[in-house]
Order: sequence, then structure tokens, then C-alpha cells
Amino acid sequence: MGQRTLPAKVEKTSEDERIIVRSPAVGLYSHHPEPGSILTEGGRVGRLTILNRQYTLVLPPRVGGRVEKVAVDDKVTPVEYGEELLHLVRRGWEFPEEDRQEAEAAREFAPGGTHVVVSPTDGVFYRKPRPDAPPYVNVGDRVVQGQTLGLVEVMKCFNPIQYGGPGLPEEAEIVEICVEDGAEIKAGQPLFRVRE
Repeated sequence: MGQRTLPAKVEKTSEDERIIVRSPAVGLYSHHPEPGSILTEGGRVGRLTILNRQYTLVLPPRVGGRVEKVAVDDKVTPVEYGEELLHLVRRGWEFPEEDRQEAEAAREFAPGGTHVVVSPTDGVFYRKPRPDAPPYVNVGDRVVQGQTLGLVEVMKCFNPIQYGGPGLPEEAEIVEICVEDGAEIKAGQPLFRVRE
């Protein structure tokens, strides 16, 4: 049986540039994204265990941003309803409407039985954390939600591209890497093709 998803609670701050992600229930919170990660709508914000049942916490529709701060200290943290989990910065992450439509079209028309992981933003794509390091993933690797697939550089900030999001299976195999290391990419551009 696939893992259940649960939308996180979100609250916009008064200046509307930041979003506070809060727990939707009492439970044990774990698997939070790293600071600097870019999350889009439906993106995974961690795992919440409620009465021994695990739920993947996801962002609600039309919410996204870069993780500015993780509000919990431990890998597994007891949380209450409404407790702060993450702070997101909105500026510079949003898909323009035409890019959002292109990203949805790319996901919809992936060839037989595959799914597409798209870029969350414009920038430069890197497969490795450093020039002398091995790539994060290769064709044939199995990946799970929350796993780093590559980096996107935006204005000298290197942000992890993490596997997960709407329409993607909990675990998948990389069948194609669609862009070269160091290539310029656009928001919504296919980066990886995967299958269950």
C-alpha cells in the first residue's frame, strides 16, 4: 500500500514574502527538507507519524518557496497541531503561469509508464555537488521522495532539486537524464524521466 499524503497547514506572514509551514496534526515529524531546498506545490515537506501511521506531508496547491529555516532541531520531533515546521521564502521561486502550464504538460505527456521531474526555477543545472564528486544520481538508480537529484544555481545560490511532488511515485528508477551538467534550464523544463 502506498504511503498516505497529508497537506501541511500554511500561514503567510504580513509582508507576504514568507510562508510558515505548520503541522496539521499531533504526531512525530521527521525527514524534513534541507535549508535552501526549493519546494513547489504538492512538494514533500517531511513525514508525520500519527498513531503509528505514516503520512507524507505535502504543500497545498499554489504554495511554494525556498526553505529558509527548519524550525525543529532533531531528526524525529514530537509536534503539536499548528506547530511551526519550516519557513519558506517566496521571492523568486514562483512559476509564471505559462511555465506552470508547460510543467503540467511535460508531466502529462511523459512516454509510456514514465513520469517527469521538472525544474522548479530558471538557473544552471548541476549533477554533482562539486566538480570532482560523483553525480547525485545516474540512469538505473532507484530514488525515493526527498532524495537530492541535482542542484540548480540561481544568483550564486545552489539549491537542491529533490525528488517528489504531485503525480510522482514514492519510489522510482531514473530512466533518463534530460539535461547536461552545467546546462542553463528554465522553470518547468524536464530534468529527469523516471518509472516505478
